[in-house]
Amino acid sequence: RAAVAGAEERATLDAQAFPLLSTLGRNLTLAALRGEVPAALGREAEIERCLDVLAKRHANNPVLVGLPGVGKTTTLRGLAVVAAASVVGSLDDRIFVEVTAAELLAGTGLRGALAERLRDLRREVASAEGKVVLLIDDIHQLFGDGADPEAAGELRLALARGELPCVGACGIDDFRRVIEPDAALGRRLTAIPLDEPGRTEVLAILRGVCGELGGHHGVTYPDEVLAASVDWTVRYLPGRALPDKALAVLDLAGARARRRGQREASLEQLAEVVSNAASIPTERLLATDAERMLGLEQLFAEMVVGHAPPLARIARMLRRNAAGLRGRRPIGTFLLLGPTGVGKTETAKAIARALFHSPDAMTRLDLAEFAEPHAVARLVGAPPGYLGHEAGGQLTEAVRRRPYQVV
Repeated sequence: RAAVAGAEERATLDAQAFPLLSTLGRNLTLAALRGEVPAALGREAEIERCLDVLAKRHANNPVLVGLPGVGKTTTLRGLAVVAAASVVGSLDDRIFVEVTAAELLAGTGLRGALAERLRDLRREVASAEGKVVLLIDDIHQLFGDGADPEAAGELRLALARGELPCVGACGIDDFRRVIEPDAALGRRLTAIPLDEPGRTEVLAILRGVCGELGGHHGVTYPDEVLAASVDWTVRYLPGRALPDKALAVLDLAGARARRRGQREASLEQLAEVVSNAASIPTERLLATDAERMLGLEQLFAEMVVGHAPPLARIARMLRRNAAGLRGRRPIGTFLLLGPTGVGKTETAKAIARALFHSPDAMTRLDLAEFAEPHAVARLVGAPPGYLGHEAGGQLTEAVRRRPYQVV
């Protein structure tokens, strides 16, 4: 206790000596010493790289770069947890202060106000003689389109002189659009990529945080629910990244279990949450693939009368893919031939119902409407620079919104 109390005293910033840091920022080192900041599980290697970059003589400002949801902000705050342990052991007395770009920009509508605020911030950090390190989330907002040129120049000068030690975070697209093209800024900032963790790492992260999450909702999370949250979100929510999407569905499943008066989050509640997010029937998630795949011919026969040989070939192909003998291609690609009215469209609906428990899990495109060469833009979207290129195409948008369907 005495060691922690002494560490808290050393990690406290004087509000009179550091008025701007005390007002705009949050002392994460002090918060970590009080147990208010969780550790960044599974990101030990990235945190070590950040500490190594901070110790460099030049270009000593690391920037965490990754997809939304991979844990950039959590890793930033995890630095403060490591620093707090060093403060307790008297190994390092650096204080990590979190300052968001939004807080820096707030109230700086007048010309030159942001540049003046950054100058004051630089003076306070410099007066700490290397003791204070800023953690800036969404750091690209200070340099991107619409940023104050005078303030951006002030920040570049501070980084070049080493007067503003900081650790930033931004998305991959934002880094490529704002920071990479600026050669001078790219030399000041060192990119540290944060990749999406694998299944084993995500399960370890979920087991580490499910106690806090379960304590909030008053429920527990069995291991089978944690494993299903990873498997289902990877398969049915491809537009988001782990571990964020797994944590999101677990959080909502816990809230639903508590509202229903249950003490344990079940697979059924998790399936309901994923079903709502991915537009997939709950039965499809809870049914075992083995039972469904062995009875594909019977499922097809309920909707399509006759045509047993071609339906058997389709079922055999789907079973082969379900067994894992496939690459990164679609589950199956079939060319149904025959005159009008023999059941080609009905067969497609039968496949959708057998695989996704709904004949409506299908996007239908009439290629007679795409006979002209320029009409292909309606399928995949207009090229960049053309009118409506941000809207996407009829095919690409349908597949993006619902990846598991029949086209």
